[in-house]
Amino acid sequence: MSRAAPRAAPLSITVAGTLDAVPRARRSLSQWLRKAGASDRISRELGLVVTELCNNAVEHGAASEARPVLIFARVARGVVEMDIRESATEQQQGLAGAMRAATAPPDVADERGRGLFLVRAYVDDVAIEHDARGELRIHLRKKLAR
Repeated sequence: MSRAAPRAAPLSITVAGTLDAVPRARRSLSQWLRKAGASDRISRELGLVVTELCNNAVEHGAASEARPVLIFARVARGVVEMDIRESATEQQQGLAGAMRAATAPPDVADERGRGLFLVRAYVDDVAIEHDARGELRIHLRKKLAR
């Protein structure tokens, strides 16, 4: 008899655009991923991804207490799909360009710039878009099983 994969309802998190709010979002995501059947390793990797993207939204983007970061996640056919959304600014559009370019390992002498490379390294697919309202959407996909 085969065992059915765990099911988790889609996740929606509103993250106040402050650095203090990011760890709570990471914990919520980790709890949800466990219910969805993710391994501890995948949960840690996706937690790091969300932490990095939320921190970047606060430090370099338009996120603030009045402009939260929105995280949506769902599991379909053994794949976690996540959207991280925020109101985009010119700075954030620059960050989207940096994200697209973050395909090579960062300079080890530089103290910054590792996070976006790690985001790309820990997920299977990344898509970055801006909608007509200026909202930045980062769509991530990662298989639950490795």
